[in-house]
Amino acid sequence: MIRYILLLTILLVPSLLFSQEWIVPEDRAAQLSPFEFSSESFSAGESVYMLNCKSCHGDPGKANYQALVPAPGDPASEKFQLNSDGSLQFRISEGHGLMPSFKKVLSPNDIWNVISYIRSFNDNYKQEVALISKLSNVKWSEIKIILDTDSDKHLVTAEVTGLEGKEWTPVPNTEVSISALRYFGDLTIDRPKMTDESGTVAFEMPHDLPGDSTGNILLTARLTDIDLFGEIITQKELAIGLPTDVPALNSQRAMWNIGRKAPVWLLMAYPGVVLTVWAFIFFVLLQLRKVYHLGEDE
Repeated sequence: MIRYILLLTILLVPSLLFSQEWIVPEDRAAQLSPFEFSSESFSAGESVYMLNCKSCHGDPGKANYQALVPAPGDPASEKFQLNSDGSLQFRISEGHGLMPSFKKVLSPNDIWNVISYIRSFNDNYKQEVALISKLSNVKWSEIKIILDTDSDKHLVTAEVTGLEGKEWTPVPNTEVSISALRYFGDLTIDRPKMTDESGTVAFEMPHDLPGDSTGNILLTARLTDIDLFGEIITQKELAIGLPTDVPALNSQRAMWNIGRKAPVWLLMAYPGVVLTVWAFIFFVLLQLRKVYHLGEDE
């Protein structure tokens, strides 16, 4: 009986995990292509699709996709085409279940070209293009991010503005990520989000994130589209964490700390270990010397 229960668990648990609903954030679903689809983007997208997508999704319109659970689906099908452009971009970028993430494999333009190819199988599709076009130069000569906080709501807002001529104007439809500095690297806060028409986006901060003795946390905000904007990063210390009066991890003696803060036993043992190793080497050399002389005597 137990054997059958284990077998059912092995068979059912993966299917339940992979059948979970694939939810696309609203701001990502509303994202639009940064350029107008054309015969060039179609051809480029076809090449990328054949190399990276065909093995699972098959040929669009032929329903010859792999028999997986859940089914990859035919890109030309109505179910596939009901997705917004932003939803397709999110799904291809992030992946889910058996669907791998391609954001580190394909460039943003490659992904949009694939969507261009997929949309060519929908006669009723009418494209909307984002305000920012990657086929032309960015209209802002300089871009900056301003971080602020609302301590009552535990929200951090990032306002992205660009210098257009002599005026600072909002930078809309641009993805921003935010992280907090921790001892061993950056901790991602919330998920990357798109700026609205006013160039602003809000991130929800964890209520239990430790700060320093006054609750300050060093936050880093960056634009994720490096291909378009370059490396745009800003840092700001905000009093939005829990005040924590705990000594720094590197304030005590520890094996991974600097030499003067290493454990005393380690400092004392190190010379002994080095001397032992060298003594062993000399012992071996002496034994080899004896063997050599014994050979000569014979």
